[in-house]
Amino acid sequence: MILYSYVMQIIFDEKLVPELRARYIVLELDTVIQPKMDNPITLYALVEGMNINIIMNLPDLYAQHEAMIYAYKNNAWDEAITNAQALKGSWNSELDEFYDLVLDTCKEFQSTNTVWNGIRMT
Repeated sequence: MILYSYVMQIIFDEKLVPELRARYIVLELDTVIQPKMDNPITLYALVEGMNINIIMNLPDLYAQHEAMIYAYKNNAWDEAITNAQALKGSWNSELDEFYDLVLDTCKEFQSTNTVWNGIRMT
């Protein structure tokens, strides 16, 4: 038996996204800023590993991921948690660490009743 391990490819340059989306699945991740940065940047994942399950469910997976990102960045913690939990294991599990990060962030902000602007300080 051969097992394939996929590593998430992260795109840091938003200008590349339209060109890459013509050939690959590109999903929005976090928007981040570091202390020495003037402006935040949005990070994207390039999903390379395709299988029949992804192909057959692509519109639903993509829509659910987009709904999760929207909820996550707009303080809709319950919705973001529900979608992140449902998405774990999809995309060949390439994004599972990211979904875990979303879950941890949502649960922390939910428990402390924190409101944020959708930009992660790194």
